[in-house]
Amino acid sequence: MDDNIARLAEQEQDGGREKRRRQADVLLQLAKAAVLFDSPAPDCDAFADIAINGHRETHRIRGHGFRQWLRHQFFRKTKTGANSDALQVATETIAAKATFEGDEHEVHCRIAGQGGAIYIDLGDKDWKAIRVTNAGWGIVADPPVRFQRAPSMRELPVPVRGGSIELLRPFCNVSESGFTLFVAVLLAGLRPQSNYPVAVLTGEQGTGKSSLVRILARLIDPRMPEQRSTPRTEEDLLVAAKGQHFLSFDNVSGLPDWLSDAICRLSTGGGAGKRRLYTDEEEVLFSGRRLVAINGIEDVAVRPDLVDRAVMLALEPIAEKRRRDESEYNAEFARIAPKVLGALLDGAVTGLRDLAATRIADKPRMADFALWAEACTRAYWPTGTFLAAYRANLAASVDLVLEASPVRGGGAALHDRSGRLGRHRERAAALAHGCHLRAGRPREVLAQAGRCSQRQAPPGSAGTPQDWHSHRLRSDGPHPDDPYRGTGRPRTAGQNGVTGVTSVTVGEKCQQKQRTRSWRQ
Repeated sequence: MDDNIARLAEQEQDGGREKRRRQADVLLQLAKAAVLFDSPAPDCDAFADIAINGHRETHRIRGHGFRQWLRHQFFRKTKTGANSDALQVATETIAAKATFEGDEHEVHCRIAGQGGAIYIDLGDKDWKAIRVTNAGWGIVADPPVRFQRAPSMRELPVPVRGGSIELLRPFCNVSESGFTLFVAVLLAGLRPQSNYPVAVLTGEQGTGKSSLVRILARLIDPRMPEQRSTPRTEEDLLVAAKGQHFLSFDNVSGLPDWLSDAICRLSTGGGAGKRRLYTDEEEVLFSGRRLVAINGIEDVAVRPDLVDRAVMLALEPIAEKRRRDESEYNAEFARIAPKVLGALLDGAVTGLRDLAATRIADKPRMADFALWAEACTRAYWPTGTFLAAYRANLAASVDLVLEASPVRGGGAALHDRSGRLGRHRERAAALAHGCHLRAGRPREVLAQAGRCSQRQAPPGSAGTPQDWHSHRLRSDGPHPDDPYRGTGRPRTAGQNGVTGVTSVTVGEKCQQKQRTRSWRQ
């Protein structure tokens, strides 16, 4: 009896395995209708081009879109559903064929470049794209480049000719120079494989920060949801960057150091990786650049490396009589969006035509962005309009970095009447007693004073000497005003430098304060 049950169970298992093999074989035959290929390093992923309703679509073979297409093909063929095991076997086999037998093609996210032309995925159901060259722009039905789409992607407005960039002006609550910079950020987002500025929008409640970032998204890379909160880990940021050309973070109160550094890498190029699930050694890698926008009430971009890459836009409060409800605002923007996108494409055409001849003296840190924006914005404004606004923005950002430091006002106190930096202990005393400590923690003085070497103003900027970065606070010897000098009293750890100024008795600190006041006078 038991032997019969065991034989029946074994036959049933064999039948199940045979059924799965048959389904997998059918799925492999159906997949022959797709064109298989893989992407170059570091992605090294398997893709398939499939024909749907007369147009070509590109999907990851292991992704949801291709698996759904394969399931549907199986149902059309057999009028039954494919089981998960058979689908998994077929998918992995198809991916292996793409890797070892298919050609290699790069797959892009929204923006691509080939042969001197720019291609922009419209995101529509027919997978059309905009083609931009130095001779003009138009819509093509079968672009030579391949795009992949995330489920969050939405359709761009279909651009039309004859629009003006000034149609966008009533929707931007910024100054004239701020509007020039905002348009430059939009144009930067239409350029592939380039360094991108980080758009940082600040202002009090009700200044239209979120609305302005939504405009950026709707004209460059529409998504749903349009804005997100900051990622909790670098892995979350990596996942978002792999599927989006434009990333925006809404209502940010502060950026942790790791996120600030990660955004810098996205701006000017860098890589990141995480361990692939269910493996010990393999990684999911990302290498590329993305346009990023951040908005918040506070000045969230304060680290020098991020500020160097940022375009700071300060928004002013909107008067009550100028406010509009959201439905009216969105409807009016949707009406003018096709013409605004057409005007932006006209600027990109001008940029492609004139970029090689554009010259900038004393190039800033983001030289590629500055050159492209200057070349493009000449389609709207006189030569030098963008550069003047950008240089003023960079100069203002230096003051922001210094003001955001826990040591406030230290820059001015570090200089004597001749404009040259004083002795190191005098500078230490100035920082210890002439600066306002945010949290009342004297131990931060040395750390913050050392960071002053990073907060270097552009050459010739007002208020900060050009040699600021070449002088660092040191603790390598006693100063004539050292309370321990000549007393024979031992100097304990932490009392032979800047920290020593804050590690003495109350009476000695009062004496030091008096000497510091005399020195500052």
